[in-house]
Amino acid sequence: MKSIIKLTFWPTFLLAAVMFTGCTKGPDSYLQLQSELYTFDASGGENLLIFSTDSPWSVETEPLTTTGSAFAAQRKAWYSITPSSGPAGENLRLQVTVGENDTYSEEAVNSVAAKYLQPGDSDLMRKALEIIINEKKASTSYLQRRLVIGYNRAAELMDQLEKRGIISAPLPGGQKRDILILDELIETNQL
Repeated sequence: MKSIIKLTFWPTFLLAAVMFTGCTKGPDSYLQLQSELYTFDASGGENLLIFSTDSPWSVETEPLTTTGSAFAAQRKAWYSITPSSGPAGENLRLQVTVGENDTYSEEAVNSVAAKYLQPGDSDLMRKALEIIINEKKASTSYLQRRLVIGYNRAAELMDQLEKRGIISAPLPGGQKRDILILDELIETNQL
């Protein structure tokens, strides 16, 4: 009987994981994991799942089902697992590669910017919006450093971005603000 290694692909916008979620094996065979897979950030990466089994094996992957996942159309291109099957052996290696996930087309950025920018907005407001979109960071101090402006001007930009529904209100305990337009940006990027 063949051992089936079950992996689940779990994507979100800022991180992704390919997780070992179980295996099916014959009653007289064994499958032993010798490593674990870790979570990737948006820049992706590679990882090895090392295991031993005394029977031929193959990999089954399935997406984690989440309602309204923006990655449904990108899943196959976004990760790969090689090899997908093989003979019995010790210290077998599965190479798990997760691709980069932080690029938007210029058209997507311009479309979202056009929706949220208002006539008379300064060039700083557009730059602040682009920084938040491309770097997925929204804080007063970060804008202050990136735009080389004073704290008061950066705080004013953050207040305007919050009023327009681009970023969340400050979260308790100094946590990072949520960027509220990322799903919209992803959908625009896929069109």
